[in-house]
Amino acid sequence: MFLRILCLIALVSFASCKSADKDVETVKTTEVDKTDNDILHLESPDGTYTNLAALLKEHKGKVVYVDYWASWCKPCRVMMPASAKLKERYKGKDVVFLYISIDTKRNAWEKANLEEGFTEHSYIATNYPKDKDFSSLET
Repeated sequence: MFLRILCLIALVSFASCKSADKDVETVKTTEVDKTDNDILHLESPDGTYTNLAALLKEHKGKVVYVDYWASWCKPCRVMMPASAKLKERYKGKDVVFLYISIDTKRNAWEKANLEEGFTEHSYIATNYPKDKDFSSLET
């Protein structure tokens, strides 16, 4: 789990540096150019859009825990109770837990979202793996 947290911190640092010039406000998805793959497009269950840089800007000064997962990823799902315990431990502190799914099937993500009990800060990455934030990590 410690290694997973370190990887998440590294990804957050990388993504925030790389996409800071692409900040956008949280808006309805229909108002967004979804063909722009310079950033990771994130959509919430209610259909609002944001991106990682905007979320980091929104929570500036706080510790941001980012959990990349997928409904079909058994190791990801096995780790969710540990993440929930960590979230409970830091409840009321300046820590924000973001859950970003790389699912390609929205229905599967929505079902898993309910099963995991995510009520806030949960997003589906709608242009993964085409976005440059993730694809540049593969080199």
